[in-house]
Amino acid sequence: MSLPEVGYTYLLIYLPIALFAPIASFLNHKINPAILASLGILGYSLYALGMILIQNPALFYFWQVLLGISAALFFVSSRAILMGSKLENPDRAFGWFYTAPFYADAFAPAVGALFIWKFNFFGVFVFSLVLQFLTAIFCFTKLKRQTVSLVDKGFKFRE
Repeated sequence: MSLPEVGYTYLLIYLPIALFAPIASFLNHKINPAILASLGILGYSLYALGMILIQNPALFYFWQVLLGISAALFFVSSRAILMGSKLENPDRAFGWFYTAPFYADAFAPAVGALFIWKFNFFGVFVFSLVLQFLTAIFCFTKLKRQTVSLVDKGFKFRE
């Protein structure tokens, strides 16, 4: 890809995150955040499926937009899950929430390179699809009971 194509790709990922995050936040007050986080994860798996099956360059950009919307749903809803959960140590939980992406940024390139070397891009997307689908099921089944709607629980900022 050329430098402008890489720029368009990033624009089409991060612009939907910025535009859809307030909508995801609003939805978290109407729908259980575990359901929305699961939908975000399913969006990641749909992205992986699209990257496996459809090789059309125009659709590649569509998948980037879908990835951005899915990311907004997942990250905003994950924060809402933390806010709506009864935690023993909220400071520690939020600390992990905000530092986990930095750890992923450090380890993901090495793990991704290993998987690409061993299984090619096709294998990486297949592995990603399976992992994200299972993660969405886990999130939906385990966190749906644990997390309550922020409106129903009367969330207090001090907590």
